[in-house]
Amino acid sequence: MISAKNLIESASSAEALMKLLPILQKKSAGIVVVKYGGSLLAKADSDAEILSNIAWLKAAGYKPVIIHGGGPSINEALSHFKREPEFIRGRRVTDDATMSVVEMVLSGQLNKAISARLQHQGCDSIGLSGRDMRLIRAQQQLIDGLDLGRVGIVDRVDSARLLQLLDLGLTPVLSPVCDDGYGGALNVNADDVAVAVARALKAEQLVLLTDVPGVLTDIKDPQSRIPVLTVAAAQEAILREVITGGMIPKIQSAVDCIEHGVGQVRIMAGTTSNALLEAIVLKSDLGTSLVPNQLDDEEMQ
Repeated sequence: MISAKNLIESASSAEALMKLLPILQKKSAGIVVVKYGGSLLAKADSDAEILSNIAWLKAAGYKPVIIHGGGPSINEALSHFKREPEFIRGRRVTDDATMSVVEMVLSGQLNKAISARLQHQGCDSIGLSGRDMRLIRAQQQLIDGLDLGRVGIVDRVDSARLLQLLDLGLTPVLSPVCDDGYGGALNVNADDVAVAVARALKAEQLVLLTDVPGVLTDIKDPQSRIPVLTVAAAQEAILREVITGGMIPKIQSAVDCIEHGVGQVRIMAGTTSNALLEAIVLKSDLGTSLVPNQLDDEEMQ
């Protein structure tokens, strides 16, 4: 008997898809928020496979929502205008001129390209920014007391509008350029937008696709990956400095998601073949899954 895993591994043809869909549909459920960043967008093979997997999930009955970044493309565009990118505490310093470039690249170029590629996969999608319909409102944010310009943090997501789009059978593709409440634009970290959207929609799962295999106890050793973390274990790992550096805000955001009704948050590499299908449909242990404290044995597997 052909397993779902074998079908997924051979899922490059229409015939394989037709065999796979009944298996997927038996497992289908809920809203899945997927965030992937500029480093994966820059890798044509990874980008194509991620979008193919999302189209398959949609065909199987899931309701995907995509949030994308685009840092490398922004830097490239800035170079054409002879502007050097500047970062403080990992956040882009965004004056008015830089904001124009950020919006041009994220909401114009990349957002529409991703939506078009999904359409080509047979997945009806709609490319939007947080400014459209005032879907995502943000407020200007200081970083350690420093003013970085038009940099913001989310304070409201119009979940009703997003749910309407999903009910219409559309897959929203969201740029993290948000409304400032006064008709202007704010540059918001894509991870932060993904967390806010997942919280607002009470998603079944939030998947943060990166170029690392998950949370590692030794950043130099991919084999030191932690497959599952409960909220309590994650908080303890931060206190014990098992989790350090740039992974800390990701885990803190994941904890916040779980505490506000998101079923699971998974941090995983987006470069593994058919990673999303393996993780969501087969519930494999790819990456690191953050889960609530009280789960039965079956859910923890």
